[in-house]
Amino acid sequence: MRVILFTSLLLITCLSQVQAQNYIPPSPDALGMAKLASTGVNLYTGNSHVNLPITQLSGRELTASVSLSYNASGHKVQEESGSVGLGWSLNAGGTITRMVRGLPDELPDGYCGVNNRGEMANATTLSSTFRDNVAYGIWDGEPDIFFFNFMGRSGKFFLDAAGIVYTVPYQDIVIKPAICRSGRDSWEIIDENGISYFFGSSASHRETSTYKKVFPAGSPSTNFVSSWHLSRVESPNKTDYLDFSYTSSTVSFMNYYYTKVEGAGNCAPNVGTIKNESTLVTVATKYPYQITSPSGSIAFQWSSERIDFPGALRLESVILQNSSYSQISKTRFEYSYFYDPTCTKGDSECKRLRLDKVYDLSPDPIATFTYNLETNLPSKDSPNIDHWGYYNSNSVDTWLPSSFHYDLILNEENHSFSGASRQPSFPKGMANILTKIESRGGGYKLFTYEPHDAIQYPNTYIGIGGLRIKYIEYNDGINQSIVKSYHYLKKDNITTSGQVFYVPIYYAYRIAFGGTFKRFSHSLTSTFDLNGSHIGYSRVIEKIDGQGSNVHTFSNYEDSSPATIDIFGPTWGVADSYSWERGNVKKQETYNSLNRLVSRVTNNYNFTLPVKRSMKGVSTSSYSYDCNPNGGSRFSRYDIISRPFVVSSQILEQFDPLDTLKVIRIVNDFEYDPTTYQLTKTAKYNQAKPTEKFITKNKFVSSPDYYSILSNGLDCEQEQNNCYDNCNSIADPFEKSECQLGCNNGYYTCIDSQPVYSTPMESSILELKRRHQISIPIETTTIYQNGSNSKVLDANIMLLKTIPSTVPKVFLAEIWSLKEGVQESNYDYSVVNSNREFIYDYTKFSKKVTYDAYDNSTGRLLQTTSSDGVVTNYTWTPDRLNELSTSISTLGLTTRTTNYVHKSHVGPTSVIDANGTTIKYEYDVFNRLSKVKDENNHIMKQYRYHYQNETPGFRITSIKESNPGDNVIYYATDVAASAGGNPQLVWDMGDGRVVDNNSTQVSHAYAAPGTYTVKLAGLNPEYGPVTRTQQITVYPVVSGSICADGPIQLDLCGGEDTYFDHCPGNQNTYPSSPVTFTFNVTGGCPSSYTYAWKYKKVQDAYWFYSPETSNQYTLYDVLNEGTYIIECVVTDGCGKTYTGSYNIIRFKSNPQCGSGGVGIEN
Repeated sequence: MRVILFTSLLLITCLSQVQAQNYIPPSPDALGMAKLASTGVNLYTGNSHVNLPITQLSGRELTASVSLSYNASGHKVQEESGSVGLGWSLNAGGTITRMVRGLPDELPDGYCGVNNRGEMANATTLSSTFRDNVAYGIWDGEPDIFFFNFMGRSGKFFLDAAGIVYTVPYQDIVIKPAICRSGRDSWEIIDENGISYFFGSSASHRETSTYKKVFPAGSPSTNFVSSWHLSRVESPNKTDYLDFSYTSSTVSFMNYYYTKVEGAGNCAPNVGTIKNESTLVTVATKYPYQITSPSGSIAFQWSSERIDFPGALRLESVILQNSSYSQISKTRFEYSYFYDPTCTKGDSECKRLRLDKVYDLSPDPIATFTYNLETNLPSKDSPNIDHWGYYNSNSVDTWLPSSFHYDLILNEENHSFSGASRQPSFPKGMANILTKIESRGGGYKLFTYEPHDAIQYPNTYIGIGGLRIKYIEYNDGINQSIVKSYHYLKKDNITTSGQVFYVPIYYAYRIAFGGTFKRFSHSLTSTFDLNGSHIGYSRVIEKIDGQGSNVHTFSNYEDSSPATIDIFGPTWGVADSYSWERGNVKKQETYNSLNRLVSRVTNNYNFTLPVKRSMKGVSTSSYSYDCNPNGGSRFSRYDIISRPFVVSSQILEQFDPLDTLKVIRIVNDFEYDPTTYQLTKTAKYNQAKPTEKFITKNKFVSSPDYYSILSNGLDCEQEQNNCYDNCNSIADPFEKSECQLGCNNGYYTCIDSQPVYSTPMESSILELKRRHQISIPIETTTIYQNGSNSKVLDANIMLLKTIPSTVPKVFLAEIWSLKEGVQESNYDYSVVNSNREFIYDYTKFSKKVTYDAYDNSTGRLLQTTSSDGVVTNYTWTPDRLNELSTSISTLGLTTRTTNYVHKSHVGPTSVIDANGTTIKYEYDVFNRLSKVKDENNHIMKQYRYHYQNETPGFRITSIKESNPGDNVIYYATDVAASAGGNPQLVWDMGDGRVVDNNSTQVSHAYAAPGTYTVKLAGLNPEYGPVTRTQQITVYPVVSGSICADGPIQLDLCGGEDTYFDHCPGNQNTYPSSPVTFTFNVTGGCPSSYTYAWKYKKVQDAYWFYSPETSNQYTLYDVLNEGTYIIECVVTDGCGKTYTGSYNIIRFKSNPQCGSGGVGIEN
């Protein structure tokens, strides 16, 4: 039987395939990152853009930012909330995560495992043994989908049978895998800037997942790494870094999946029973704990108070700190839960975490969120879902959807099955969606949604689940509103421009043997494109009230390569994906308030560039015949293609609003490096004068003109590509895969084996190529071309130098500029000649600036010399001081020095100019400039900030339960005011005591039990008094008693002198039964009670301890004569303990009756 591995956790929106296809996702938080990698938030999908910046840590070269993003496409029924609430994703650091399809790739029978199943999937002919083993989940036929999302960059890739990375679409980045014959256990990605990103460097940076089938009991489990989190980022020179650490928790969730065998002809109808093939997935989830750099850190504080998702954490606050760990800023979060009051299946099934407010140090929230609570999501195990997993109006209590088979030969419906409705419902799909964001000061954004409408390519209309944005109202808080409306229509302004990816199919069948079927609870076909979307709009009109409109046109299914299907027989298949060709902006037009065309931007794309790499996946399903549930398998084979695409040209048009025939058209033609696809040439011209052009050329480190820097005259990447071309001519898939693996290894050997150059420019170019820092432009030129006449107007050449060390450091050495314009025919572009020397015509250039010296450890510039001989020196204080000092000395006839002192991550605190004059800068608690003072501390400028209904910031934090006589410490935290200074604090402890010494910390004990309200008043003349309150309940000290249910005095010989005790509500009078003890607590702090049980014979020294931690304990194994004491120690939420005890007796009325009697034997 085929093993089905899928989940509903954000799955359908976030990832490209459907639940039924052997797919296992990572944790909700990692999957939220995958969502951002796979689904762009744009008008093409009808999804509104919601992003909330939280904080940013800026270093010398690297920056880490933290933000929240919301996906407004609708919530899935089986979707668990991430750590910042349902629909929200925390963007902090990065991750490589994957959706397992079939088996994890690296397992022996995985796609790139040692048993070569991936090579079999790429064979010319698929054997029946291979197809059946894939169908029944024994072998793997599909590569996992990997998603990366880090530092503002995202994408997806696959690993082929040899473990070689295929980015989709192609990106010129280096990805070193952590699995599949790589010899590594962590990932490294190197971008075009040479920045290295390391993922999963240790176990604390990896999420591991375990999945097992629920039935039959005792099914084996499979373990694998599902996500590798960002561990470290290093600048190309290794002079700056970011380190990431994580905390963890363990969560579990279900992948619901059901099948049923149906028959006709030789099989009686509905002979089968519904089979539960669901899987339980357990994930060791990672959450960011700290991001550290030489300039400071970002700390994340977490809470385990999650009643909706046991084991999961929620984000409490984010703190930005300087290098001395002093707080710069703090952002905290407030939550509650979405809940359907008709749901009766418990908190973990019925509730979902809800983000309500976001605060900084002010008591007034930065943002307040409102959601649709008129419709709430049902329990997470509800079968009331549409084709895409959104909530619908299904009323049939089954996971199997209704379906029918249409016989193409007889042209009639010949098989129909009843079941659940999977039709979408807009009112249900609106459940718990975000509808409003209110900002501090009164402004807001109001969101109005509508259902999708679309056609299934090319022309079949079907109902579509999920939401798209209809209106967004922007209000500035002073009654000024702008409303934007969105219309998803073709040029006739009548027909929808939406197109859906693929039609769901819920059965596999075989015509022979009377036509037999296997039904599935989830679609066998992909209902989501590889770009993560199930729908795309070709044309969207954005109307702005009273201001005009923008019309956006996107590439869509009618523009892109067809989604072809290679299928063995009828029913279903998996399409070859050309997802990167869809959703690109083709055209954007702007109309004024009179609906007259003002401007238009047209982008033309080249989607036909050479395919870099391709591989095949095999998706299968078992079918049945003659009532045999394991009758055989269907399969579909599809291509996964790694191919680049570029914008080949762009046309900018400006129209006369009064006469649109009067237009200026500016054309930009683009050319790219054939290997790296970097933009190397832009030709800009007025279409009315096409022979007159302004051309910009960029020559990067990767330019073919510098290939001779390598010993064989070829670029290492070009060598790799040539190697792949040779491999493609090998017919045998096994040999071909091994050949490609050799190409991959050969690339790194090529780079590492190059000679060391003594001259700085040659060694620098080689070092940049070695570390893939290919975005550095060595030469830039600006050319004016008129017909055959071309003149170089301007040119710049950057000369580099390398400082040898364990990690060679490449720095900018000199910038040379063209002295005067020259005919291009007389201009010699820079090259590396056959002697591997970098040459350019320096006689035509003049030196503009020399970068004389750098700090080798930090990479900071120390000295420059300008073209007129002026030398400037820079002196920096060590990074890890609280403040940074800089002095600049200009050496000419005189020395002039300016000193700067900076507050890390805030701004300058003082400037002493060359005349010795000092200016000081002060900041408020929100790090906004508040005062500018002279050297005598006289205020020169003062800034006051105030927003509508502002109040001073402070709040009370303390424990919320206690016992009489125990000291409770109360803190005034986040004390802040944007104007008028911090408030004066007065405490009222709620029992008559008042503390008015402006203390931010008070210790107090309450004499008697009761509930007390503590008040903290903040007095400020600009605001008046503001009071915060918090309640504390003082409980009596914990105590209690133990009752027993069962034989407390028992004759082991079976005599009648047996006595029973009973707890309230119980009546156990069976001598042979065990005794159940219950601890009844009185008093104590009720937030938690834990119990520790033990027993022994009264005269014995040693106790027997029970693992039971609840208030009930059943004693089975008292077999011998004696008096036994049972004790229970209860610990309450305040940490106080109480010990209760109970004695039971076992005796023999006849010493000769034997050892067993009626007692319970071991």
